[in-house]
Amino acid sequence: MRLTNVAQLRLPFGTLIGYSPTATAAQEGLPISFDQRRHVRGGQRPGSWMALSFRLPHQVPREDLEASWLAVIARHGTLRSAFHLSDDGEPQLDSIDLGA
Repeated sequence: MRLTNVAQLRLPFGTLIGYSPTATAAQEGLPISFDQRRHVRGGQRPGSWMALSFRLPHQVPREDLEASWLAVIARHGTLRSAFHLSDDGEPQLDSIDLGA
């Protein structure tokens, strides 16, 4: 995996579309790796997000694009998890469901 930041993002000219799926409340606890725990303990941040930039060969209805992105989320557990800090300040990782 290649990590990057917004300074390295190269967007083509054109329409930029944002999509924010809805998340359910936490469902179950998941194990946290040493590295994840170290980063989450670093404290609250203004937020995190994922950016994708791609060019489609032809126009696609937004509903089809949404369905495709939700299928990607359904296949990847990392995209269906969220961190929070417990009352004692310890990081917790929970499974969540995301929908349209």
